[in-house]
Amino acid sequence: MAEQNNQLAAALSKKLKKDGAEGASAGAEGTAGADKNGASSAGSGEKDKRSIVLDVVEDATGIEREELEGSKRLGDDLNIDSLSLMDIAVRLEEEFGVEVPDEDINRVKTIDELVGLVDK
Repeated sequence: MAEQNNQLAAALSKKLKKDGAEGASAGAEGTAGADKNGASSAGSGEKDKRSIVLDVVEDATGIEREELEGSKRLGDDLNIDSLSLMDIAVRLEEEFGVEVPDEDINRVKTIDELVGLVDK
């Protein structure tokens, strides 16, 4: 059953990447000018990025934001399955205009690692 879920998740990810490829460049353009005030503080940029990642996880899983602490493990503590993880990866790609390879998203174990993934 787990193998079927992984195969389904990989197929969904590929389909969503293919379907979203045309919109990815538009999404990247939109995130490039996200800070309308021109602020360049690394601290506030990190907070904004973390907040966006938490929003994505909350929307994709229905887990309350208060439960999404940085050290919590995605599978063991939050019960996020592989299909939800692929959904999160696709949403992060769209939101940040980055590519999140399947092998990278499958190695992520905590919320903090997930935030770090969009920095690559």
